[in-house]
Amino acid sequence: MTTPATPADAKSRAWRTLLQNLLVDVVLAVVVVVMPLVSGNDVNVGLVVASAVKTALVTALAFIQRTAEASVRNRDM
Repeated sequence: MTTPATPADAKSRAWRTLLQNLLVDVVLAVVVVVMPLVSGNDVNVGLVVASAVKTALVTALAFIQRTAEASVRNRDM
């Protein structure tokens, strides 16, 4: 059974997406920043920034999609 698309569900989906992607960002930051610092290599901060931008975009898209589904569902009722 699918969850009905409501404004509250859209916010919940956006928060869930944000938290999941932030976890990936933290792991990436550890690998990309901490590991080179330990080994004495240059840090590639661009990858961390790109990952954070990706998280923001995916979160916004999740919210927009769920909000659109809610408005379509409400219009059809």
